[in-house]
Amino acid sequence: MKRPVGPCETDSGQKAPEAPLLAVPLRRGSNRATVSHNIGKLIGEGYPKDQAAAIAYSKAGRGKKGKK
Repeated sequence: MKRPVGPCETDSGQKAPEAPLLAVPLRRGSNRATVSHNIGKLIGEGYPKDQAAAIAYSKAGRGKKGKK
């Protein structure tokens, strides 16, 4: 009896290579609206909230509390 083949498997039972994720580029800028938009976009891509915030603030060129 043949077992059902899942979406990521071939008939031989080996895992098929997964397609690369196409990440949408983040917006440029360091104002509050841009950083907020980038955080939301990163969360939508599956990043945890804290990591998404760190990436967005880093991309904006400032830390979470801003540069002194």
